[in-house]
Amino acid sequence: MTDDTTTPAVPTEVEPSRPAGRLARASRPIPLLSLALVASLLFSAFLLLRGSEDDEGERGELLAIAETYAVNLTTYDSARLDADFARVMDVATGQFRSEYEVAQDSLRELIVKYQGKATGKVLARAVLSLDGGRGEVVLFVDQTVTNTNSDQPKIDRLRMRMGLEKQSGRWLINKLDLV
Repeated sequence: MTDDTTTPAVPTEVEPSRPAGRLARASRPIPLLSLALVASLLFSAFLLLRGSEDDEGERGELLAIAETYAVNLTTYDSARLDADFARVMDVATGQFRSEYEVAQDSLRELIVKYQGKATGKVLARAVLSLDGGRGEVVLFVDQTVTNTNSDQPKIDRLRMRMGLEKQSGRWLINKLDLV
């Protein structure tokens, strides 16, 4: 009678298969190549971080300028209206400049007639886009208006979408939409 329960012999040590010749040399890490890869990754990370810092700086600059311009647009006094209008025209270009030049005459007439005064205050602002020399900012502005036509100050809650472009190193308003 034969014993069917015998277990086959299992090798106690398995020898790993090794590639032969050139294949074995190609699979080993080459120290110089590894060093170049690490250096390349570090340099890429440096450029990425530096670029994002530059973007944040430019975004901050754009926000601060847009806020100043929004306050200038919404603040006026009939006693110094020429200076108020000139301040806005100084930063106007393109489509916005054309529209503002046309609107000035009718605005002037009403502001002087009713001895109007207004003060703008930016409540919130955000960059919608920034691409090189062009940017777009949304601003939430409260404008407090007083005039002889009303006993109480009136607060206008304005939402602006301001387009800006950089000309000769200076941001200018090229478009303004009330939204």
